[in-house]
Amino acid sequence: MAKSKILRVSSKKDPQVGPQRHDLYEAAFTAYNDAMKHHYFLEAVGLIGSLIEDRLESLLNELDPDGDKSLKPLGTLIQRLNKMNIESFNKVLSEINSWKDKRNDAIHQLAKLLDPEFNKHYASLEKTAEEGFRNFRDLDKQYKAYMRAKNRED
Repeated sequence: MAKSKILRVSSKKDPQVGPQRHDLYEAAFTAYNDAMKHHYFLEAVGLIGSLIEDRLESLLNELDPDGDKSLKPLGTLIQRLNKMNIESFNKVLSEINSWKDKRNDAIHQLAKLLDPEFNKHYASLEKTAEEGFRNFRDLDKQYKAYMRAKNRED
């Protein structure tokens, strides 16, 4: 049986999506802050990764309105955007791509490490979560500036 594609919901097609996405982001930021406060760094990394993916999907939908709307992994999103070579996003995409490798190690390698100091490695994920949060903020700032400029043109 073929797996059905999950499509990203667009606020252009449904006016309720924008406020719902805003509420979802607020809940995600609250969960991120709680995770950091209680040292659930792997959860924080996952939440930030999801927010980054969502913002990149939004950007792709703006740049390529007729393109594939199915949800993609972070690496694929970065590759698609890099092919578009949008100068204002090059730096933040490079930073996110570098962070992606740390995120992947955190999620996929944490319990596979040969290092017997699991707790020490887990604690280092705090920096990965913080770096991801900074990357999200930079991406979000660039995205909003792009959208403001685009809306002025329309």
